[in-house]
Amino acid sequence: MKVSVIVPALNEEKYIERCLRSIDNQNFSDYEIIVADGQSKDKTVSIARRHADRVIICKNRGIGHQQNEAAQIAKGDILFFTQADTLLPRNALRELHKHLEKNEDLSHGT
Repeated sequence: MKVSVIVPALNEEKYIERCLRSIDNQNFSDYEIIVADGQSKDKTVSIARRHADRVIICKNRGIGHQQNEAAQIAKGDILFFTQADTLLPRNALRELHKHLEKNEDLSHGT
């Protein structure tokens, strides 16, 4: 099961690089990173492009709109939403994957 990590952002240049590095440093390899930017006026997009697999500039601002736009293009079986100022523990995606594999009813949407 591939994981799509979705990070909505708006003017997050102070935080987003640390967030994306914490995702890059996972001890799990089957994931993609999508940053959904709400038309930032700072360096958020240029920083995100160095670390994310995809960066989209959303037509509408707002966390819900940005998450939905990213979810539409996500290739993962699992959507993992986080925030640009959040640091993930190194084993976060592995633990998520392991938990969903053990609980098949969760991974199949039932």
